[in-house]
Amino acid sequence: MVSHKTERELFVSNLTGSSILEVWFHIIFIPCLFLFRSSVTSIIASTNRSPWIYFIIDYLCLNTILILSLTICSRYICELIAFTILLSVLLLCVHRSFYIDSKLTIDREDVLLHNDVKRAISTFKSATYIITSICILAVDFQVFPRSFAKTETFGTSLMDYGVSFFVVCNGIVSLEARSVRFESIRRSLSSVIPLLLLGFGRFVSIKTTDYQEHVTEYGIHLNFFFILAAVKILSSLIFILIDPSWSLLLSIVIGCFHESLLHNGLREYVLETETRDNLIDANREGIISILGYLSIYISSVWIGRQLFTVKSHGSLIKRLFWTLIICCLIYGYSSTHIDDVSRRLANLSFIISTLMISITVILLTFLLNILVKTIAIVDSPSLLEDSINRNALAFFLLANLGTGLVNFLFDTIFIGNDIAFGILSVYTFHLNFIIYSMHLSGVSTKLW
Repeated sequence: MVSHKTERELFVSNLTGSSILEVWFHIIFIPCLFLFRSSVTSIIASTNRSPWIYFIIDYLCLNTILILSLTICSRYICELIAFTILLSVLLLCVHRSFYIDSKLTIDREDVLLHNDVKRAISTFKSATYIITSICILAVDFQVFPRSFAKTETFGTSLMDYGVSFFVVCNGIVSLEARSVRFESIRRSLSSVIPLLLLGFGRFVSIKTTDYQEHVTEYGIHLNFFFILAAVKILSSLIFILIDPSWSLLLSIVIGCFHESLLHNGLREYVLETETRDNLIDANREGIISILGYLSIYISSVWIGRQLFTVKSHGSLIKRLFWTLIICCLIYGYSSTHIDDVSRRLANLSFIISTLMISITVILLTFLLNILVKTIAIVDSPSLLEDSINRNALAFFLLANLGTGLVNFLFDTIFIGNDIAFGILSVYTFHLNFIIYSMHLSGVSTKLW
């Protein structure tokens, strides 16, 4: 008889994913939800300024609708995107029609650009945390499409990009990206300590509670936190020797070197070795993929440098657009002539697709922010977004604890769709409520 733990592990194993286009649509839906949230608050702001009214709006727009798009309504993502954008524009136009107050003070171009860049990065980071917090629990329910769960070997799925998006977030806002070099060594090493502690904590908790685990993700002992810590340490050591201005070339060299290693034996070693008798074999997925994540991180440093150094909106849009086009072309060639996307290997196709999707989200968010200001002449930042970015560590820890608690209380793989949606809603509401309350109380748990 199959054990309950094995049954849950099989539920998320041997999956092949979906298509890059489907992943792309579901990811870009999140900036559309932020646009919808801005359009709703533009109406509410003129009559009510209570922070808890904003919390309800933020939660419904950024969590409830997103849960629907990832579960019950996942087949209608294109319709959801179109409807959300059209309704948002309509609400913004309504706000403009009844806008009585004087227009916002027009700042200098550099000030406006700085604020818009900061908002785009903030939205990308908070979106990464929000969708991750939903997916890590939703994947244990049948209502969550299996095509969204992590692929076993090759293929593309929504959850495959979880770690890589966190790496991109860290790279974009790193001190190297902001042209600070030597100070980052001390600061990055100090920020690694909490990650290592969390990694050990997660390892011990999983082993002692006999919690289900997917060994082919990182191996037996490694996990998400150890990968982030390794990337941070290696990148800091590299930038001692090489100036961050060379980050683009450096990321290309590391990515190509990693791909060449995969094609000269490492690919077969990771995918075909059946034993896990020693420490390296036991954690081969995590160890081998570190170079791929390092390439993503250093590429993100270069992207961050572009965001922080470009002098005008037009220049930034053009630079991001052409970078996106180049990434699409490289991805097309790599995925058809070199190797298909593999999260397990963190190969070249995976690296490029991560950057391709990340740049799309940042560029789209940047453009939608401009759209909001152009139509409605209003600037209403999300307090929930600020709360998550200010307490990202606490948010992710609470999400993991909540996921574990739900799995211990419920036999998730046998729960119906309606009840599953209800559990996900209650879980995300409490998670966001706690983080929002921490923000209003002035609590901060930022690592970077």
